[in-house]
Amino acid sequence: MQSLFQLFLSVNNNRIPYLSIEDCPRFQHRGLMLDPARHFIPINDIKKFIDVMSFYKFNKLHLHLSDNEGWCVEIKGLPELSENGVSSPGMDKENRGFYTQEELIDLVNYAATREVEIIPEIDIPDHNNYIASRYPDMACGNDLSENKQLCAGNNKVLDFMSVVISELANIFPSPDFHIGGDEVDIEAIKHCQTCQDKMKQFGFHKEEQILSYLFESTAKILEKHNKNPMFWFEFNILDYPENSTVYSWEKGRSREAISISRNMGYKIISSPDEYSYFNYPQAWEGELPYNNWGMSAISLYNVYHFDPTFELSQEQASNMIGVEALLWGEYITSINTLFYMTYPRALAFSEAGWSNPKNKDWKTFCKKLDYHLKYLSKKGINYRNPTEIR
Repeated sequence: MQSLFQLFLSVNNNRIPYLSIEDCPRFQHRGLMLDPARHFIPINDIKKFIDVMSFYKFNKLHLHLSDNEGWCVEIKGLPELSENGVSSPGMDKENRGFYTQEELIDLVNYAATREVEIIPEIDIPDHNNYIASRYPDMACGNDLSENKQLCAGNNKVLDFMSVVISELANIFPSPDFHIGGDEVDIEAIKHCQTCQDKMKQFGFHKEEQILSYLFESTAKILEKHNKNPMFWFEFNILDYPENSTVYSWEKGRSREAISISRNMGYKIISSPDEYSYFNYPQAWEGELPYNNWGMSAISLYNVYHFDPTFELSQEQASNMIGVEALLWGEYITSINTLFYMTYPRALAFSEAGWSNPKNKDWKTFCKKLDYHLKYLSKKGINYRNPTEIR
């Protein structure tokens, strides 16, 4: 249906030629990720975002609901998380809020009518300054780093996740549940007595083993609610739980991640830093975000030429189930900025998830683009006017 609707953007007098459409997606998972933990995104703005992404055949909306800066979902069994009605301080004092469970149920139903499935993420054990500030007894002991992480050897963390998962499982019908797992500080585990005692109890010899234990234990909680775990793929993790889906994200290491995860029996989603991080600027000079920590520029041209399998054969990438572009929220402070960072790059990214490479052509894409930019303007959607069309 969306293919038919898109055809109307380029016709005269609302007439299209007689035709038949034979089409199907290359990948089953075609996603975008939002990060309201850093800067809160009101429900109505997310609905507007869903309207547009659905039109371009994205079918998964991944919500990153927790990070160092905040927590933005109501958990009735853990009222401390939304103390004083504020759970997500964001990066500034003016932009904060949290979602009630009733609001999220409404959002899930709204998305479902547009064929979009919402996948929640609660990121553990790292990136948890906010949770550690509310529950200091769950923080990894002697953690000297600026960013606090939850203690992989502390049973209170599993009790915490049991409450969180139990409540969120009733809100999000998706069979998937993302639990983060990236950028864990191994040195903190080495200096944490609780972690070391747990390692001794189980006969672990490497700190990474206790992370696998945490992930497996959390996956068992998910299993009780008929959920499968998702993770950001880390090369130092020795084992992920059975039925896991991992995301390749590290720049320049996607082929390696695809190969390793396939051999280990995990499904994978392609979200490489150099093509999928839409919080990165769209050109080298004068583009958001101005406060740059060494991000690379990701142009519309580069996104269009993204091959999720990195030229691996169908057999070599047989475990790949999809693609996802990520909009981390450190500098995305409003819906206008969010749309500006997303479009028109998401138009190019949608073809990476839907089309076979042999059917893609940059010049053809550029010819179509003008119609779609006019459509976005008509809908009141902010976007970056591309400068690299050639």
